[in-house]
Amino acid sequence: MSLEVAFAIVLALLTAFLYALSNVLELTEAEQIPDEYALRVGLMTRLVRRPRWLLGLLADVFGYASQAAALALERIAAASV
Repeated sequence: MSLEVAFAIVLALLTAFLYALSNVLELTEAEQIPDEYALRVGLMTRLVRRPRWLLGLLADVFGYASQAAALALERIAAASV
C-alpha cells in the first residue's frame, strides 16, 4: 500500500468522524431551542448564536474538505498504479 493510499484512508476516517461530530453537536443544540421556533426564521438566528452549533457547522466544513482531499489523493494513487 502506498503512502498516498494510506493517507487517503486516514482522511476518509477523519471525514466520517467530522460528519458524525457535526451531527451530534448540531442536533444537541437544536433540541434545546423551544418548539415555538420550529419552521421559523428565528430558529436559525438562535442557532447561529450558539457556539456548539457553530462548531458543528465548522466540523461539516472541515469534513467536506477532508472528503475532497481523500478523493483527490485516491484518484492520484489509482492513476499511478
